[in-house]
Amino acid sequence: MDIVTISDRFEFYCTDNLDINHVTGEKRNTAFLEADVEELQAAIKNGLKLPCVLLQTPEFDKDGDQDNVTEHVQCSFLVLDHLKPGDRKLPLYNSCKKIADQLINHLVQDADEFFEGAIPKTSEGKIGPLTDNIYGWGVNFAWDTGYDATLNPDKWRTI
Repeated sequence: MDIVTISDRFEFYCTDNLDINHVTGEKRNTAFLEADVEELQAAIKNGLKLPCVLLQTPEFDKDGDQDNVTEHVQCSFLVLDHLKPGDRKLPLYNSCKKIADQLINHLVQDADEFFEGAIPKTSEGKIGPLTDNIYGWGVNFAWDTGYDATLNPDKWRTI
């Protein structure tokens, strides 16, 4: 599994989803970030569109033995929106959760083609406030996939 593949697919989801106003390649019309929470405030000042999706860098762990190595992929994303003065948080959380569910549903649909047969296991919950009265729904998801641990002699001088 490749970090860029995961990020590119999530950006596609944000471009294709009718509830997210993302334009690929336009810094001022972005509603997708591949960043960590610390970079959110700068993105808001640079024209981040809300609701948005913040994809945090995936993490990978390997497990198994010489003949059977698996790779455990963990990833997180946040669906974020601005809470307007006087509005209640629960409808915002609900709206963000619905978008997050749409993303997960698309991920499940794409499991064989883009995520190597992944069936995600998630933990989810409310997020916020982060900055500038931004709240949302966070999703941590993970899946296990096979890992090719074959040594490629073309990449080594001594093999």
